[in-house]
Order: sequence, then C-alpha cells, then structure tokens
Amino acid sequence: MAAAFSLLQQPARRDPMASTSGASQEQEAYFGRVAPLNLLPAWKVMPIYAPAEPKTPCLPAVWHFREIKPHLLESVRVISAKEAERRALLLHNPGLTGAAHGITQTISGDYQIMLPGEIAPAHRHTQTAFRLFLEGDGAFTAIDGEKIYMKRGDLIIQPPGLWHHHGHEGGPGTPPVIWFDALDVGLCGIFESTFFHSFTQDEFPVTRPVGSTRGRYGSGVVPASYRPQPLDYRMYAYPYAATRGALDSLRATEACDPYDGWKVRYVNPTTGDHAMTTMAAHLQILPSGMTTAPYRSTDGAVFVVVEGHGRTVVGGTTLDWEPNDVFVVPSWQWHHHEIAGEAVLFSYSDRAAQERLGLWFEERGNR
Repeated sequence: MAAAFSLLQQPARRDPMASTSGASQEQEAYFGRVAPLNLLPAWKVMPIYAPAEPKTPCLPAVWHFREIKPHLLESVRVISAKEAERRALLLHNPGLTGAAHGITQTISGDYQIMLPGEIAPAHRHTQTAFRLFLEGDGAFTAIDGEKIYMKRGDLIIQPPGLWHHHGHEGGPGTPPVIWFDALDVGLCGIFESTFFHSFTQDEFPVTRPVGSTRGRYGSGVVPASYRPQPLDYRMYAYPYAATRGALDSLRATEACDPYDGWKVRYVNPTTGDHAMTTMAAHLQILPSGMTTAPYRSTDGAVFVVVEGHGRTVVGGTTLDWEPNDVFVVPSWQWHHHEIAGEAVLFSYSDRAAQERLGLWFEERGNR
C-alpha cells in the first residue's frame, strides 16, 4: 500500500488551533462554562488527537548486548528467578515518560536470564508474548502442558491465557541462558484488558510429549477433524534452522528486494495469517555491502540482530548494531539499513493488530 490516503500529495491541512489560539473573551468564557461538566471543545484539541500524519513520542534507540550482559549476570546475585517471577531487564524507549515502559507505546521487550536448576514460576496473562532464544543450552519453556526446548534463534510463541513456566536443566557449572522476550503490554493496557494469574505451583503439569504441537500442526498436515478458528494458536515453536532454511531457499530463487533483502513472515500454519493476532514477526537476510532503499510504515518496528553487523539510519539518527543487539524504528520514520557484513535480522511490531483494524500503511521511497 502506498502513502496513507495519498496525504503527501495534499495541501497542508488547516490548523483549527489558529482560530482558537487567540480566542475571544466570549470563547474563553464559553470554555470556562463547559469545563466543569467535563467537556472540551473538539475544535480546540483536534490537532492533538487528529494530526495530519502519525506522530509518536518514541525515539530511535539501540540497546547493545555487550553493555547489558554484565548487568544481567549481576542480577542473578541480586534476586532469584522464583523471587522475581521473571528475572528480566526491560528495554525502555527514552522518548516515553510517566508509567510507559515499552520499546514503543504498544509493545515491550526485555532480556531474561536463568541459572541452571532454576524455574521461573508458572503464570498466565492476557498479553500475547514470544521468546527469541539468544544464548546458552538446556533451557525450556512449557506452554499449556508441552515442554519446548530452545536453541539460538528459535522463536517461541506464547498465546494469551495459557499457563506457562520456564526452566534451565543444565547441570552445575553450566552457563546461564539468555533470551529476548516481547509482549503486547502497551496494547492491552490501551484496551484496559489485562488479566494476570499465578499458578498454585511453580510448574504447570507437563502432559504432552515434546514436539507434539509442531508435529500435529507444523508439518503441512493437520488432524482431519481440525477446523481453524480466527484467533486460534496451533503452533508454539519455530526453530531457527527451519526458518533460516526457508530464507536460504528464497534467496536462491528470488531477486534481492531493495527494501528488505530477502524476508519471510512467521505465520500460523493452519491459517496462513500472522503467527500472533496482535504482533507480526519477520526474519530477513541482508547481503554484505547492501544499503536498503528508504522506507517507513505506521508500525514501530523492533529489530533483534541474529547475525552480522551494520547500522540503521533513522532520520538523523544512526544506530550501529551487532549480534544480540536490539534497536527500534518508531512509527512513520524514514529509515534504511547499511550492511557491513551479511546480516540476519529478526523484527516484530504491532502490524498484525493494525492490519486487522485497517490502520496499517507503508511508504517506499527512492534512493
């Protein structure tokens, strides 16, 4: 889809504030009479809630893993996984103030760490979440009675409302495990629809064999009795080896896209729609030396660097990145990537929710 409503070709809209900034005494008196009734003149606040194009307080930002990891390691001496429930360091966008603590206003992200032998207690919540595994061996997440072991680059979907807990089964002396979490916390907060429950025990009972969900729904076939539902989640684990293999196949048969390189979208295999109902997730390869063409869209996108080095220029801000770093491109901000060595980028945003609501737009620029 091209520029939203072709607004970029339209004359600048008239500013309603121009007629009220120098309000007459009569107008000011009127404002004073309606204020005690908890009323506001719409024409006075229209530029705030109906700007000519998307506005965001979020800023371009990058979080360097090499700087954060020492603090993660220190956190294991400060608090246990059970005490913290989720021992994680949240990534906070420097443009957000007050109670907001997301990477954007709708989605959050954090680095989580666990020691061998630890269990992060079971709970459930209305937020959709996922985990992108970064470092270590022996970690698992258990979702709705199925244990899923995690390896580097694996994406694990956490559907809303399902009991889940995490653990690290490595023996004594095994290094900690670290992964990246994301949730649609801000989006649920906007809708005022958040529920959170802790389970009565640390671990929710494991009742299904390892790999059962992926085997039933991720192999190109489904049980004959299954009928897909619009909000149905039927696969939790997306191994990196399989997704990277799909990317390599795409690269072998398709030309390099000037905006995305080679890019795939994580999907629900029973519907072909986004893997999550509120968040879209993608994986892309950008070849060494590539500079992508300018691009912007209404979804603020968060990138996790899986492989390679490079930098992303967002407006006048340059974000240098390397493996395990996280960076954010806010909504409707022109940006491009400059690749030093072949890079693999994982990204996610609230695009899935925006598309369902008819709110998502993109614009592709020229070099």
